Amino acid sequence: MRISCAILIFLMAAAGLAEEAPPEPEWISLFNGENLEGWKIADYYGTGDVTVEDGVIRLGLGMMITGIVYDGETEFPKTDFELEFESQRTTGTDFFATVTFPVGDGFCSFVTGGWGGSVFGLSSINGYDASENSSSKFFSSENDKWYKIRVRVTNERILCWVDDEEIVNCERDEDKTFTTRFEVRTSQPMGIANYCCDSEVRNVRYRLLRGGEE
Repeated sequence: MRISCAILIFLMAAAGLAEEAPPEPEWISLFNGENLEGWKIADYYGTGDVTVEDGVIRLGLGMMITGIVYDGETEFPKTDFELEFESQRTTGTDFFATVTFPVGDGFCSFVTGGWGGSVFGLSSINGYDASENSSSKFFSSENDKWYKIRVRVTNERILCWVDDEEIVNCERDEDKTFTTRFEVRTSQPMGIANYCCDSEVRNVRYRLLRGGEE
């Protein structure tokens, strides 16, 4: 009597013989909530004040860009990782938490509310920034509202979310070159910055993926 594969798998699982799924990768905190240990203030011209209070990093209004850059002892991964944090803009109307991150041996940025507050996307793809390439998406961001920003980089693609909404789903194929705009190169290898606004950042963490797409 033949037993279908589905029934056989069910019987193995019921008997405790089926292989258990590997555990989810663990998140690693990058911010201790007390000071900028593991970070440094980005060397932008006319940067605003950067302070830590009540578990929040405050990026103050500068002449243009204010930001922080990862400066930990462990090298930040180049691929197969997820990066996540929360941020809100408290004053102003432009990008409040643009995050720059490695993409293999290069770098790219996920712009959050650029060009007056509503443009989200990758800068840059083949030299075209988030206002010009296919990753561009309009997303209404409000002041004094916390948003969860998440970036996933694998060997196959770059994905970015705001809260639970997927904003970017971009393949990493041989026809694409990822770079940063010159204004945010100081954020390399990984950093978070704002432009002409006050913003806040908290709960910064990352995790290594098992490899490939999930």
